[in-house]
Amino acid sequence: MHAQSWLDAYPNEAEGISKEHIAKIVYEKMLSPTGVTRRQGYVQAYVDNPDDGTFYRIATAGNKVIGFVVGTKDTQGQSL
Repeated sequence: MHAQSWLDAYPNEAEGISKEHIAKIVYEKMLSPTGVTRRQGYVQAYVDNPDDGTFYRIATAGNKVIGFVVGTKDTQGQSL
């Protein structure tokens, strides 16, 4: 779902940002073996230490995930 949201939202032909360019980034950051391992590490770090300033929230409809948000808070401030 996260990867698809990037493919839906970020291509902008008028700005020279092709769907192929975004697909390459999505693969490298999310879907490649390295990307999957990295993202699993983020989630595992949260599971291991849920009070570290990061939170995950998942939105569902029945058994289907329909959205999510990840937020962080650190000494520099907050971000979503």
